[in-house]
This record gives sequence, C-alpha cells and structure tokens, in this order.
Amino acid sequence: MMESWFKDTRHKIIVMTAVIFLLGAMVGRRFFIGPDFRTLKDLANQITAESHKEEALRRLSDLDNKINSYDKYFAKTDDSSWLIETVNRLAKESGVVLVSLTPMQPEAGEGLDKLVLRVEALCGYHELGNFASRIENEAHFVKISGVEAQSQTGSQASGQKLAVTMAIAAYHPRQSASA
Repeated sequence: MMESWFKDTRHKIIVMTAVIFLLGAMVGRRFFIGPDFRTLKDLANQITAESHKEEALRRLSDLDNKINSYDKYFAKTDDSSWLIETVNRLAKESGVVLVSLTPMQPEAGEGLDKLVLRVEALCGYHELGNFASRIENEAHFVKISGVEAQSQTGSQASGQKLAVTMAIAAYHPRQSASA
C-alpha cells in the first residue's frame, strides 16, 4: 500500500515539500530564530541586571542621605579649639570655674576620630548638673566620661564645694586616606 501511495507524483511532491519545509524550519531556527532568541534572552538579563543595579543605587543613596543627616551632630573639624571654646562658654553660663582644659591625643575609632579634653573645674553640685545638662544639649554630640568629684574643705566662703575632673569628648568623621 505504501508503494502505491509513493507512485503517485502528487504524493511525492507532498512528502518532498514536507521534508523541505522541515529542513527549512530547522535551518531557520538554527541560524535565524535561535540567535534572535539568544539576543532577546541576553537583553532581558541585562535589563534585570540594570534594575538590580538601580535598586542597589537607590538603597545606597537612601543610606547616604541617612548618614548625612547625622553629620550635623559631629564636629566639622579635627581641631579641638572649638571644643575648648564650647566648654569654656558653657562653664561660664553654668557657673563652673575652669581650673584647666587639657587637649588629649585624639583617639581613632571606627570611622570616627575622638577629640578629648581633660577638664578640671571647681563648682557646686547644681552648677555641675547645669554644666552637664548644657553639654548634653549642645548641637554636636559631646560625651562626658570619667567624672571624679571631691569635696573641697575650707572653701565655704567662696561657695565652691567640689573639685571636679572629667573627660569631655567630641567626634569627628575620619577623612579617607585617598582624599
């Protein structure tokens, strides 16, 4: 039955047309459509990568804005003169008598340099509290640590009750070495 079917010329033409069509489809897929699909797939991957990059850049920008919002709390310079002036002004405003202000060697921290002053003062309990409150309410982040207070004997006439020693620190963002 198959032999009789192939004897007919129309059937041969149909089979040959189908074979040519299939070969053409395979060649077209291999050389024309395949590269276009690969190109489209590469472009889709690039678009995805670009969107991931844009998202990462947006998050970095948000973090940078958050970090920059804290800049106002840090010292603008690594020179301790502004800290000395600030402590001197706040001491006068709160009635604390400064005996000495000694700048200490700056200390390096994680991304921040620490400016430290060793302060010796004479004051009463209320003046010390007022001074500490004013320091804490300063625009820049300033930390008081290592407070030692000793009662002064025989100073009742002058109104001074305590001899105080403390460390006052402010922080300055470290400049990168490449800048």
